[in-house]
This record gives sequence, C-alpha cells and structure tokens, in this order.
Amino acid sequence: MGQSDIELSEEEVQVAAEVMHALNRFSFDLVVCSSLRRCLATMAPFRAVNDCDFKIDDGWAERSWNIYECLPKSRRSTITDLEGGEAEEAFRERVLQALQVLPIDG
Repeated sequence: MGQSDIELSEEEVQVAAEVMHALNRFSFDLVVCSSLRRCLATMAPFRAVNDCDFKIDDGWAERSWNIYECLPKSRRSTITDLEGGEAEEAFRERVLQALQVLPIDG
C-alpha cells in the first residue's frame, strides 16, 4: 500500500488477529512498527495480551510510491519513474538505518 495511511479492511483485521494469535507462542522483548494506522491496528491484538516494549519508528514504514500508492505490486514492479516517490536505494538505506538502531542483546 505504500505510505498511504489507510485503515485495515475487516478481512485484514481478522487476518491480523489470526497472525497475532500464532505469534503468542513466542516471547518478545521488543516490537517495532511504523506509525501507519494499519500497522498499529495489526499490532493491537498482540499488544493487548503481551507485555513487551513497543516502539514506533517510521524507519520501518513501507516504501513511498507517491501517485502509485495502493496499486497492486504487480503493477508497481514495472514502474521506473516514481514521480516523487521513494527511490529503491533511499528505501533500502532507510530500513538499514532502522536496523542499526535496534537494541540487540548478544
């Protein structure tokens, strides 16, 4: 969907609940997601039953597709000029920077 701040559909809310139920088998110290409403809504069922740190970091937001937001991936894969969207290299660098600030116990 890109960085369009859209809500989850009813079907996506159900899928998020099922995925989060499956994740409850694991223990997490930290969960990080972007501030997009659909990301926060996806995490809501998990956060409701888990006591772990939660961080909002827009470094984890999806790639900005500008005028091509919300198009199916199959249609975006042929686009070479994003007309103001986020270049693949810039997206990759943003995510790599987000990875570098994660607290890693080792």
